[in-house]
Amino acid sequence: MSTPTSAAEAGAPHERRQHLRISFSSARRPHLHLAGGVHDVLDASLGGLRVRHAESVRPQMGQRLIGLLEWPGEEVPAAVGGPVVRVQPTDVAIACDLGDLSLAYLLAESARRSESSEGRTTEPGKTEDAEQH
Repeated sequence: MSTPTSAAEAGAPHERRQHLRISFSSARRPHLHLAGGVHDVLDASLGGLRVRHAESVRPQMGQRLIGLLEWPGEEVPAAVGGPVVRVQPTDVAIACDLGDLSLAYLLAESARRSESSEGRTTEPGKTEDAEQH
């Protein structure tokens, strides 16, 4: 019998995502500092995050990971942690129950990506109205 790689395979009930999930561009990815190294954060929500983790030593389902989450442009990393809820060949999902994922950062990143997809880009600290003058 193989090791389950997701909560569903482990027999957990099927659940829809409870939070908006934000994917990060390679230029603006947060980084999660764990004991085994630094990992790119591929996407995040208020409930957890998914990190690139392709090393040969893989975390196990349910294993607690605790580290420092470094947001781009933020000076102080945030302590976060929680159980591993999915293990894939190149990434790991963590349900964060320790620390706070930055709602302000997630909303700002969502707005920035929305503006980008609509062809409107604003520099940090400037509003769209300020650029029109």
